[in-house]
Amino acid sequence: MTRAQDNALPEGFLLGKSYEYGVDVNTGTALAPVWETVSLMSDFQLTPTPQTTDAQTYDDEGAPNSATTGWGWALAFATIIARSGTTGEYAPEIEALIRRTKPSAKGSQAQIGVRWYHQPDSASGAVPNPEDAGQGIATVSYSRANTGSDGAPERLSWTLTGVGAYTEIVNPLTTEGS
Repeated sequence: MTRAQDNALPEGFLLGKSYEYGVDVNTGTALAPVWETVSLMSDFQLTPTPQTTDAQTYDDEGAPNSATTGWGWALAFATIIARSGTTGEYAPEIEALIRRTKPSAKGSQAQIGVRWYHQPDSASGAVPNPEDAGQGIATVSYSRANTGSDGAPERLSWTLTGVGAYTEIVNPLTTEGS
């Protein structure tokens, strides 16, 4: 058997693509969510971070032993910005994110509900992974990524930092409209 045969995809499997994730932000309330898809998104990255405490005992013979007591998380992504030609406002999901970064936004007003999920390339025949999804509350920060004078599309880089643990959810693409 050749190396290429050893490394071939198992039958029935498709290569995942880097763009196969979606993010929605809640522009409604916790009791009546209105999920707006973050459009023109790229560079999605979920970073779960274990919160640990020292659990070292004599049995570890001097080796470290950290017990995981919980999980923190953050999302990072970038968006190309679209503005209304008549009002100058951003798309609704971007307006909702920016609102959480204003100096007047304090406490829960500085937080937003967010969910993320596997969103495969439908043209490839792939189906969404029902367990590859999460939802939580996050604080928001952003920075302008394109600041040059070359006229490049406006691009914002976002970091959403989890407030508490996120919740594992069923991928909404497997439940909505199916």
